[in-house]
Amino acid sequence: MSIFVVAYPIFGHSDGQEIERFRQLYAPGSAKLISAHMTVVFAVTTFSYDVVLDRAKEKLQEVQPFEVLLNQVVPYADQFSDERMLFLVSDKSAHQMINFHQRFYDGRFATAMQVDEAYQPHLTIARTTEPDQFVKAQAAAVSFKLPIYASISAFNVIEIGDSKITRSTEIAL
Repeated sequence: MSIFVVAYPIFGHSDGQEIERFRQLYAPGSAKLISAHMTVVFAVTTFSYDVVLDRAKEKLQEVQPFEVLLNQVVPYADQFSDERMLFLVSDKSAHQMINFHQRFYDGRFATAMQVDEAYQPHLTIARTTEPDQFVKAQAAAVSFKLPIYASISAFNVIEIGDSKITRSTEIAL
Protein backbone atom coordinates (compact mmCIF):
# COMPACT_ATOMS: atom_id res chain seq x y z
CA MET A 1 0.00 0.00 0.00
CA SER A 2 1.15 3.50 -0.85
CA ILE A 3 -0.25 6.76 0.47
CA PHE A 4 -0.49 9.97 -1.55
CA VAL A 5 -1.80 13.47 -0.99
CA VAL A 6 -3.53 14.82 -4.08
CA ALA A 7 -5.60 17.79 -5.13
CA TYR A 8 -8.45 17.41 -7.59
CA PRO A 9 -8.54 20.71 -9.50
CA ILE A 10 -11.95 22.12 -10.27
CA PHE A 11 -11.94 23.05 -13.95
CA GLY A 12 -14.41 24.76 -16.20
CA HIS A 13 -16.67 22.11 -17.73
CA SER A 14 -15.07 21.97 -21.18
CA ASP A 15 -11.49 22.03 -19.82
CA GLY A 16 -12.25 19.19 -17.41
CA GLN A 17 -13.83 17.11 -20.16
CA GLU A 18 -10.92 17.70 -22.54
CA ILE A 19 -8.35 16.72 -19.89
CA GLU A 20 -10.22 13.52 -18.95
CA ARG A 21 -10.73 12.57 -22.61
CA PHE A 22 -7.00 13.08 -23.28
CA ARG A 23 -6.04 11.02 -20.21
CA GLN A 24 -8.33 8.17 -21.32
CA LEU A 25 -6.47 8.05 -24.63
CA TYR A 26 -2.90 8.58 -23.42
CA ALA A 27 -2.90 7.50 -19.75
CA PRO A 28 -5.73 4.94 -19.65
CA GLY A 29 -4.47 3.02 -16.61
CA SER A 30 -4.23 6.17 -14.53
CA ALA A 31 -7.52 7.51 -15.85
CA LYS A 32 -9.32 4.33 -14.75
CA LEU A 33 -7.75 4.48 -11.28
CA ILE A 34 -8.13 8.16 -10.43
CA SER A 35 -9.59 11.30 -11.99
CA ALA A 36 -7.41 14.22 -13.04
CA HIS A 37 -5.34 15.31 -10.05
CA MET A 38 -2.16 16.99 -8.92
CA THR A 39 -0.06 14.87 -6.57
CA VAL A 40 1.61 16.79 -3.75
CA VAL A 41 2.91 13.89 -1.61
CA PHE A 42 4.16 10.81 -3.44
CA ALA A 43 3.91 7.10 -2.54
CA VAL A 44 4.55 7.16 1.20
CA THR A 45 5.14 3.62 2.45
CA THR A 46 7.04 4.27 5.68
CA PHE A 47 4.18 5.84 7.66
CA SER A 48 0.62 4.68 8.28
CA TYR A 49 -2.42 6.20 6.61
CA ASP A 50 -3.53 7.82 9.87
CA VAL A 51 -0.09 9.36 10.48
CA VAL A 52 -0.01 10.81 6.93
CA LEU A 53 -3.59 12.07 7.33
CA ASP A 54 -2.73 13.80 10.62
CA ARG A 55 0.40 15.32 9.09
CA ALA A 56 -1.53 16.62 6.08
CA LYS A 57 -4.24 18.14 8.29
CA GLU A 58 -1.60 19.84 10.43
CA LYS A 59 0.30 21.30 7.47
CA LEU A 60 -2.89 22.43 5.67
CA GLN A 61 -4.38 24.36 8.61
CA GLU A 62 -3.30 27.75 7.25
CA VAL A 63 -3.94 27.04 3.56
CA GLN A 64 -6.92 28.76 1.96
CA PRO A 65 -8.61 27.76 -1.33
CA PHE A 66 -6.57 29.00 -4.29
CA GLU A 67 -6.40 29.04 -8.07
CA VAL A 68 -3.81 27.45 -10.30
CA LEU A 69 -2.89 28.25 -13.84
CA LEU A 70 -1.77 25.33 -16.00
CA ASN A 71 0.16 27.01 -18.77
CA GLN A 72 2.65 24.53 -20.25
CA VAL A 73 2.79 20.97 -21.54
CA VAL A 74 6.10 19.47 -20.42
CA PRO A 75 7.60 16.05 -21.28
CA TYR A 76 9.05 14.04 -18.40
CA ALA A 77 11.07 10.82 -18.18
CA ASP A 78 10.47 8.84 -14.96
CA GLN A 79 13.74 8.09 -13.17
CA PHE A 80 12.43 4.78 -11.76
CA SER A 81 10.97 3.23 -14.92
CA ASP A 82 10.93 3.42 -18.72
CA GLU A 83 7.82 5.58 -18.61
CA ARG A 84 7.55 8.86 -20.45
CA MET A 85 4.90 11.32 -19.38
CA LEU A 86 3.36 14.59 -20.38
CA PHE A 87 2.51 17.06 -17.66
CA LEU A 88 0.27 20.08 -17.64
CA VAL A 89 2.48 22.30 -15.49
CA SER A 90 1.44 25.08 -13.19
CA ASP A 91 3.34 28.31 -12.95
CA LYS A 92 3.98 30.29 -9.78
CA SER A 93 0.25 30.42 -9.04
CA ALA A 94 0.59 27.07 -7.29
CA HIS A 95 3.03 28.29 -4.64
CA GLN A 96 0.64 26.97 -1.94
CA MET A 97 1.20 23.46 -3.31
CA ILE A 98 4.96 23.90 -3.33
CA ASN A 99 4.93 25.25 0.23
CA PHE A 100 2.74 22.39 1.46
CA HIS A 101 4.97 19.83 -0.29
CA GLN A 102 8.09 21.26 1.36
CA ARG A 103 6.52 21.55 4.82
CA PHE A 104 5.06 18.03 4.64
CA TYR A 105 8.49 16.51 4.03
CA ASP A 106 10.38 18.36 6.76
CA GLY A 107 11.62 16.77 9.97
CA ARG A 108 11.02 13.06 10.39
CA PHE A 109 9.03 12.92 7.15
CA ALA A 110 12.13 13.72 5.07
CA THR A 111 12.77 9.96 4.96
CA ALA A 112 9.47 9.46 3.10
CA MET A 113 10.62 11.52 0.10
CA GLN A 114 11.67 9.22 -2.70
CA VAL A 115 13.05 11.72 -5.22
CA ASP A 116 15.67 14.42 -5.01
CA GLU A 117 14.08 16.55 -7.74
CA ALA A 118 12.55 19.93 -7.05
CA TYR A 119 8.78 19.62 -6.85
CA GLN A 120 6.83 21.26 -9.66
CA PRO A 121 3.03 21.14 -9.46
CA HIS A 122 1.68 19.27 -12.44
CA LEU A 123 -1.15 17.15 -13.75
CA THR A 124 -0.17 14.02 -15.69
CA ILE A 125 -2.05 13.80 -18.99
CA ALA A 126 -0.05 11.06 -20.76
CA ARG A 127 1.93 8.08 -19.54
CA THR A 128 3.51 5.36 -21.67
CA THR A 129 6.57 3.18 -22.20
CA GLU A 130 5.94 3.10 -25.97
CA PRO A 131 7.97 5.74 -27.88
CA ASP A 132 5.43 5.92 -30.75
CA GLN A 133 2.55 6.46 -28.33
CA PHE A 134 4.51 9.22 -26.57
CA VAL A 135 5.15 11.00 -29.88
CA LYS A 136 1.41 10.80 -30.67
CA ALA A 137 0.54 12.21 -27.24
CA GLN A 138 2.97 15.10 -27.70
CA ALA A 139 1.49 15.92 -31.10
CA ALA A 140 -2.07 15.74 -29.77
CA ALA A 141 -1.26 17.92 -26.73
CA VAL A 142 -0.97 21.01 -28.94
CA SER A 143 -4.78 20.96 -29.00
CA PHE A 144 -4.97 22.18 -25.39
CA LYS A 145 -6.04 25.78 -25.18
CA LEU A 146 -3.57 27.10 -22.63
CA PRO A 147 -3.66 28.52 -20.10
CA ILE A 148 -6.16 26.40 -18.21
CA TYR A 149 -7.49 27.86 -14.97
CA ALA A 150 -8.57 25.69 -12.05
CA SER A 151 -9.30 26.09 -8.38
CA ILE A 152 -8.19 23.95 -5.45
CA SER A 153 -10.49 23.85 -2.44
CA ALA A 154 -9.42 20.56 -0.84
CA PHE A 155 -6.69 17.96 -0.68
CA ASN A 156 -7.27 14.23 -0.41
CA VAL A 157 -5.16 11.67 1.38
CA ILE A 158 -5.52 8.46 -0.59
CA GLU A 159 -4.24 4.94 -0.14
CA ILE A 160 -3.64 2.78 -3.20
CA GLY A 161 -3.23 -0.97 -3.10
CA ASP A 162 -3.95 -3.79 -5.54
CA SER A 163 -4.37 -1.22 -8.34
CA LYS A 164 -7.28 0.55 -6.68
CA ILE A 165 -7.94 3.32 -4.20
CA THR A 166 -8.66 1.61 -0.91
CA ARG A 167 -9.11 4.73 1.25
CA SER A 168 -9.63 8.43 0.65
CA THR A 169 -10.16 11.30 3.08
CA GLU A 170 -10.85 14.85 1.93
CA ILE A 171 -9.34 17.77 3.81
CA ALA A 172 -11.28 20.92 2.93
CA LEU A 173 -9.33 24.17 2.85
